[in-house]
Amino acid sequence: MNTHNQNGLLLFRLVFILFVVCFSVGAVQAAENLQKNAESGDATAQFALGRNYTDNGRSLEDLNNAYFWTRKAAEQGMGKAQFHVADMYCSGSGVTQSYIHAYAWHSLAAQNGVTAAEEKMEILEELFLTADDIQKALEIAGRFEGEK
Repeated sequence: MNTHNQNGLLLFRLVFILFVVCFSVGAVQAAENLQKNAESGDATAQFALGRNYTDNGRSLEDLNNAYFWTRKAAEQGMGKAQFHVADMYCSGSGVTQSYIHAYAWHSLAAQNGVTAAEEKMEILEELFLTADDIQKALEIAGRFEGEK
């Protein structure tokens, strides 16, 4: 290989390494900012952080963190977050499985305009819940609404 090609290859490698380092630093800074905003009570950041743990997590701790941050956003009335918390209760992802709690959170999401939550509620009603269970779920949702 001639000197010109070697210099070009070296330059390419240096530019690539610089790009990777800068991208990594930017990603770390973005993650730190997201965490800070979530901790300060920003529901959008809390939901994004929860989704990040859901999408990228592999451990039980990640699933627990996904539930924790998504629930924080849900408690602030974010319909999408309420829907995801309900799904976590359905599957037992990061939280003990409970169709009653899933129904409660789906009912809150439905009240906040998430139409898919209504469909999930119908499925839960048909397959898993008794009339008493539904009443308990609505009481749970009502207590939550009263706390806001």
